[in-house]
Amino acid sequence: MVLIGKDTYEDLTAESFERVLDAIARGETPKPGPQNGRQFSAPLGGDTTLKNIAVASSEPISSRESVQAAAAPAAPRKPRKPSKA
Repeated sequence: MVLIGKDTYEDLTAESFERVLDAIARGETPKPGPQNGRQFSAPLGGDTTLKNIAVASSEPISSRESVQAAAAPAAPRKPRKPSKA
């Protein structure tokens, strides 16, 4: 990773670093960020976790209604009376 001016260039190899420097030497502004195809901080091969939303039983949620039910807030609780110590 290298910071040049206000731009950062990440995931550099010797060759990609040389391309960045050559572009700057020609007066161009290379695209900052990862230089190996990644997007932002995502892993290079794409998503690896949270690919399926699952409920506690580890079964995939297959319908919109199930997703809404799983995301529904819990019913409010009645306030408890203070205990006497």
